[in-house]
Amino acid sequence: MNKQNIFFSIGLCLILCFSFFSPQGEAFGKVKDTENVSALAKETEEVSSAFQSLYEIKNLPIVVPTIVELPIERSYGSNQEVDVFSVQDDGSLTREGSQLFSKSTKENPSYSVLVSEEQVRLLGDGLYDAYKEFPVQRESEELTKSELLLRFDRSVTLSGITLHLDRYVSLPHSVEVYTRSNASDTVILAPTRVSSRVITFPPTSAQEFVVVFDHPQPLRLTEVTPQYENTSFITKQSVRFLAQPNTKYVVYVDADRSVRANMKESSNFAGEKDILILPSTEKKTNPSYTQSDVDGDSIKDENDNCVRIANPDQLDQNNNQIGDACEDFDKDGVLNSKDNCPSVPNRAQQDDDMDGVGNECDEREDRVFQRNIWILPTLLLAVGGIIIFLIVSVLRREHFGKK
Repeated sequence: MNKQNIFFSIGLCLILCFSFFSPQGEAFGKVKDTENVSALAKETEEVSSAFQSLYEIKNLPIVVPTIVELPIERSYGSNQEVDVFSVQDDGSLTREGSQLFSKSTKENPSYSVLVSEEQVRLLGDGLYDAYKEFPVQRESEELTKSELLLRFDRSVTLSGITLHLDRYVSLPHSVEVYTRSNASDTVILAPTRVSSRVITFPPTSAQEFVVVFDHPQPLRLTEVTPQYENTSFITKQSVRFLAQPNTKYVVYVDADRSVRANMKESSNFAGEKDILILPSTEKKTNPSYTQSDVDGDSIKDENDNCVRIANPDQLDQNNNQIGDACEDFDKDGVLNSKDNCPSVPNRAQQDDDMDGVGNECDEREDRVFQRNIWILPTLLLAVGGIIIFLIVSVLRREHFGKK
């Protein structure tokens, strides 16, 4: 290596070191830290706002890190997700690792969920991080009809079924429930408009329950859970987490939608040794809870006929249960909400006068000269006359000046 290359390498190293230790380098690091803090705060808000209830845990009688177990009660219709946050000195929340435990005094019936005679395990595994999608048939003007079957290992008595939706998904329009046996099918809930994730019907005993729903939009289910009429099948639940001395915690329950998975490393919560069992604590309403509304139109996602496009009026002129904002009436590939001429095909969206109305259906010309064709010739004549007048005036002035 020659001297020139050596000096170049040394200079480059000095520049890099200076950049790293300089105030600008520190500022860059601070910007990154600020971005990370902002992203974490956003995730915390997104997760905590999905839960309708919470438990506050404070004054724990511990002097070393200890795994604690808190009994929880889950409201009917909510999913089984639980999240634990520690409360920092500045009031901010930090997501902690946790695990949900279920105990039952009597063995619960097992069941499987089948779609088109195939078992869909994710709809009955107690997890909410995956979904089964029921697509819509766009070639038909009718609502798409989808069906699933709950098959139990024995005869059970149900009084309801809960459909757990993935995020940003609307409820089906209507639902019908019937029991299936070798003898015949028996309707226990005639086609009914759906207004909640909880589908209730008179207590009915059977081994197989069929749920049929009509839906105008793609339907994504993360879980399908039965509501047993027999109270001996009710499962007691608790959550375990690693608690630190002199730290407050908030345990969130009763989520109305799936939440982002917690990727933080957790302790081993199995076993019964060195576990501090906490007494039952009052469940409170979560003041941070907000209904899922991805498009911000003040209509809850599960009741929105156009989930991802704001349409507070919920206008549905053809009464097909799909909001007009999400449809494409003229089939030109542009949704009504973005189409400057929703009734006439105009894929190019040409709008010469820029009045927001496409040329194909613009009955009024908003450009002044195009709408009033006499203006431009008149202006040209006037300007020409003025120019001629000025020229004549100058010539006359020069002529009389020479005299």
